[in-house]
Amino acid sequence: MALRLNSERSSDATRTKILKGVSSAVSVAGMVFFFVNVVDALVIRGREPLAILTHPSIFVVLLSTALFFSTRFLRYQIGGAIQVAVIFLNGVFILSRTRPGDLSGAVMIVYAMILALRYGFFEQKRGLVSASLIVALFVPAASFASVQSFGTPFNAINTIAMTALMLYLFWIPFAEEIREYRVANKTLTSMVAERTADLKKANEVLAEEVRQQKRTQEELKGLVAEKEVLVREVHHRVKNNLTVINGLLNLQMAKATDPALRSELLATRSRIFAMAFVHDSLYANDNVARVPMSRYVGELMHHIREMHESQVAIDVMFDEFDLGIDRAIPCSIVITECVTNALKHAFDPRDTGRIIITGRHIGDALEITVSDNGRGMDAEAVESRDDNLGVVLIRSLAEQQLRATVELETSEGVTWRFVVPETPSLS
Repeated sequence: MALRLNSERSSDATRTKILKGVSSAVSVAGMVFFFVNVVDALVIRGREPLAILTHPSIFVVLLSTALFFSTRFLRYQIGGAIQVAVIFLNGVFILSRTRPGDLSGAVMIVYAMILALRYGFFEQKRGLVSASLIVALFVPAASFASVQSFGTPFNAINTIAMTALMLYLFWIPFAEEIREYRVANKTLTSMVAERTADLKKANEVLAEEVRQQKRTQEELKGLVAEKEVLVREVHHRVKNNLTVINGLLNLQMAKATDPALRSELLATRSRIFAMAFVHDSLYANDNVARVPMSRYVGELMHHIREMHESQVAIDVMFDEFDLGIDRAIPCSIVITECVTNALKHAFDPRDTGRIIITGRHIGDALEITVSDNGRGMDAEAVESRDDNLGVVLIRSLAEQQLRATVELETSEGVTWRFVVPETPSLS
């Protein structure tokens, strides 16, 4: 929009310069013609001064000169219209009084058309080209033909002189056009150079920002890698410490002769193993912050079943999702306690029953169930058993750390149902 306004302003300025140029040229030419004709009439032909001033041709010259001079002080729309009208009427006037071979009137009419086109009174630029050809080719040829045909060299010379004046006047618009193009080209070149410099500077700034961003990314990658190494080392050390504790409990259990004590030591080993296995999974996993629960619970139950030397089948049916360590550890202990209680109380040592563990999404919550098809037990009996530490752990971890609701069903076997709010992110 700004470029368009600048172009329009430049065009107006050019037309104003053309208006002033034509006004000056015609005014000077008019005064020259006036004085030449006055001298010719007074000196050569001996006419009276008053008769000369009242002669139609002299009057037209004076009036036209005055009008052209006044256009210098007008806006180009008004001044241009006056110039075109005066030149056109002069051409008609000359044609009405012409002698054979005098083509001055035709030249003036053609120039009036050219000037009208240049002032923008007509939008068809082809007319300017046509008029140029007429002025440049046809008029000199017609002047030469006039001398050959009519033998009127004076009229032909007059025509050639008028043609020269018209050609000069015709050059004024073109000269301004060329100057305008040169100025526009210089301005455009300057703008392009300035814009190129700005773009170069912007590219340099952008390149520096990209380099800085790459350096920052490399630093962040280094920090993340360093953090992952530290976290893996922590998981590894915690797992090793828990494994040592588990080994000590295993030695203690091997020396124990009391079945009740052996049972409690085995349950404690299962709990510690569940925690150690979480850290071992995180140490071996690409993501050191989240545990893939489907694979983890399946492998954990395989080890728990071997520790208890049980014939009971344990089926794990979990959706694919991950849990952070703050949820994975209490969740694994809760599941381990439910399975351990089932192995201890729902089945005899050599029974071949089944325990089913499921984990699935329900809306924005996670539902975990642990059910067995063992002998079953009254819910109050489960809650009030003397060795109910496992039940206390289940409720404490589920309600306080997982913020879950806990349901216990004992109609067919025993089923624990936990609904954990805020669905974990899918893997």
